[in-house]
Amino acid sequence: MSVLRVVSRKLAVVKFAVFSLSVSTSCIQAQSINENSIKAGYILRFIDFVRWEKPLENTVRIGLIGNENLLNELSSIAAKRSTPERSFEIVQIGSGLENLEDLHLIYINRGNREYWPEVFQASRESSVLTIGSEVGFLDEGGLVEFVSIKNRLRFSVNIEGVAEYNLTLSSKLIQLSVR
Repeated sequence: MSVLRVVSRKLAVVKFAVFSLSVSTSCIQAQSINENSIKAGYILRFIDFVRWEKPLENTVRIGLIGNENLLNELSSIAAKRSTPERSFEIVQIGSGLENLEDLHLIYINRGNREYWPEVFQASRESSVLTIGSEVGFLDEGGLVEFVSIKNRLRFSVNIEGVAEYNLTLSSKLIQLSVR
């Protein structure tokens, strides 16, 4: 076999590897965008299936810890769903965790477990629906946890914990829960 053929084959293998890597990176980015879109849709729909101790005002305040891409997606979808009767305010929560009592719902992204105790305590005191994406969120006191089952985004509900937060969940939401 000539040196030229060996070099040519090695070059072809390298090109294929680079192509495969770029395709899989694009798929991962598309999957992430799709997941954020689905989560945003769920988050906004949860509002329709929860009754707060105090009736909701015209503006529903949603806080997010982590995941700036979800913040952008949620803001975009919320702007389209806003009506004169109900608008949405989406806020990024920093490490100070200030004004949690002004929220109706808070989403905590993966990798932010250190905020759970403080968020759960403030949420119980102020009737804030807590949603998370990390395994163990429900077991530690959160109310809704996103889970992936057979490559589909689903959610589980902590039915026992809802009373501690002075919230009432619709039976329809509980039926859709996988736990």
